[in-house]
Amino acid sequence: MQEKSIIKQKILLYLDFKGISPYKFYKDTDTTRGILTQNNGITEENLLKFIAYAQDISLDWLLTGEGAMLKGEREPQPVSEPPTAEPEVVEVLRQQLAEKDRQIAEKDRQLAERDKQTGILLRMLSAQKTPEKSPIGGG
Repeated sequence: MQEKSIIKQKILLYLDFKGISPYKFYKDTDTTRGILTQNNGITEENLLKFIAYAQDISLDWLLTGEGAMLKGEREPQPVSEPPTAEPEVVEVLRQQLAEKDRQIAEKDRQLAERDKQTGILLRMLSAQKTPEKSPIGGG
C-alpha cells in the first residue's frame, strides 16, 4: 500500500501548525475534499492551489525538507547536550556533599542536646514558681 506523499504530509503539518482544518483548506481553495488524506501523490494543480493559499510557507521546506517551515523564519537550532563534568570534579563535589551532610548531622545532634537541656531548665523553673503550701492553715 502506498503511503501519503511527503509533500501531503508537510501540507497537513502546515495546516495543523496554522490551526486550519483540512476541510477549511478544501473549501477555501476549491480542492477536492479528502485529497490530502489519500495514500498517493499530489497533482501539480492541487500543489499550486496550496502554494497560492499558504503564501507564507517556505518552498524549500515544502519540497526538500530543508530550512524552516515559514518564510523568514530561522531554522530551529538543535538542542545542545548538557555539559558533562570531569570525573575529578564530580568526586570533589561528592566529598563536599558528604562533608556538608556530616556537618548537618552534627548540628542536628547539638540541637537535640540543647532541646534536652532546655526541657530540664523549664522543669526546674516551673518547680520554683509553684507556690508552696503553708503548713499553717493560710494558703
